[in-house]
Amino acid sequence: MPTARIKLLLFVIGALLPVSCATSLFSSFSYEDVSEARAFEQTTFEDSAKVFFATYPNPYPDKSFLWFAVFTEGAVEMHVHDSESDSLRFIYRFEKQDVPVHTVAFHENRDHLVKCILFVDGRKKCAKLYPSWSAVQIPQFKTHYTIESR
Repeated sequence: MPTARIKLLLFVIGALLPVSCATSLFSSFSYEDVSEARAFEQTTFEDSAKVFFATYPNPYPDKSFLWFAVFTEGAVEMHVHDSESDSLRFIYRFEKQDVPVHTVAFHENRDHLVKCILFVDGRKKCAKLYPSWSAVQIPQFKTHYTIESR
């Protein structure tokens, strides 16, 4: 029986790890605290005080993360363009969530760059360059989205 208990304990720890890392990453979701993580290298179009990319320490060695904050209401999309051709590659449509910080886990491909542009209610808010990447959806995270390929 001790092995069954150990397996159960390991399962519970594994299931709670993403939640505990998220809790330690974000001390609070207040505008003041999230604004401290605002990424410096980004282009802003409008409402840059309310919609912006953020930078936090990476809690996982096998993935990278893209974080952004939305402190306004409306449908949230991220358009991902190839930086060399400026062609639209993907549209991410995000479900409404109860916290302002959106998290997208991904595996990097440093061969070239992509330009990520955030839209709220169809209006361009800000953009940032990232290494090319492929998303890794993690159901335990609060951020849920669909991806449309172009």
